[in-house]
Amino acid sequence: MSLATRRRAIYTGLAATSERKLERAKLYRELVGALTGPLSALLPDPEPQLLSWRQRMGQLRQLLNLLYIGLCEYLGPVVADQCLTQAAQQVEALHLAFAPRKLL
Repeated sequence: MSLATRRRAIYTGLAATSERKLERAKLYRELVGALTGPLSALLPDPEPQLLSWRQRMGQLRQLLNLLYIGLCEYLGPVVADQCLTQAAQQVEALHLAFAPRKLL
């Protein structure tokens, strides 16, 4: 299964609506059903929408900034800095193609 097809299946499974919070088991069934079901039942690939959102939102930098401000107000600036440093170190340990410190 291609990356785009898997992304569509996960997007389809997560788009399932419910009046109450989705329970973990129901969410799992939705995702498995979307991953194993026919391609025709999947929603369109959300990648163009994600790219558009990222461009409008300044590649997640603004979101990170807002989260950091909230952490500073909630925990104080010293603890917020420690949390941010620890999170960046954990992500860097994954050796992803994009360095998380570029967002800072």
